[in-house]
Amino acid sequence: MSPKNKVNKPDKLRLVLIKWRDAWGSDYTKGDLEYMRDQAKDEWIVMSVGFVIEENDDSISFSREWICATKGHSDKFEALQKIPKSMIIEIKELKQFECKAMNA
Repeated sequence: MSPKNKVNKPDKLRLVLIKWRDAWGSDYTKGDLEYMRDQAKDEWIVMSVGFVIEENDDSISFSREWICATKGHSDKFEALQKIPKSMIIEIKELKQFECKAMNA
């Protein structure tokens, strides 16, 4: 098999649950200064789950879907998300997985 057609099989990937603070805004919010200050106090806490693709001191990137390689095709990933570490409250490792297709 030539390097161009080589199947790229990743090692085990970590499945994590990430609890984080989302940045948000609204183009439709109108009101006086007191109302806007009250709205600005809202906090959006998000829970995301995915397979860790890359992690460094500044951020974590993960994919919410991992499509297992089959019949000479490489594994595929969908729905990539990147979250700055400064917004993360907690990362909990759920498990490590290998992707094995039934007809690979």
